[in-house]
Amino acid sequence: DPVEVTDARIVMASSYVLDLRRSRNAQVPIGRFPLEILLEIFFCLRDCWNIPVGDWRAPLMGWVVLTHVSHLWRTVSLASPGLW
Repeated sequence: DPVEVTDARIVMASSYVLDLRRSRNAQVPIGRFPLEILLEIFFCLRDCWNIPVGDWRAPLMGWVVLTHVSHLWRTVSLASPGLW
């Protein structure tokens, strides 16, 4: 079925683009930051985030929005139970 073939190609292309984005992120300076320092920054932000919930500058998730920056940041934060 041509539609299934096209859908499979889209899935493969999407996966390839995701791999390229992760590769690019690993090459920028913040992507090469030592994970221990990145984690310390996350702890500081968690403890210091003082914008009231509901303020236009602060999404309801507060400092947790940092977990949406990159795959690495999400992986590091979710693998650190002390943050939660």
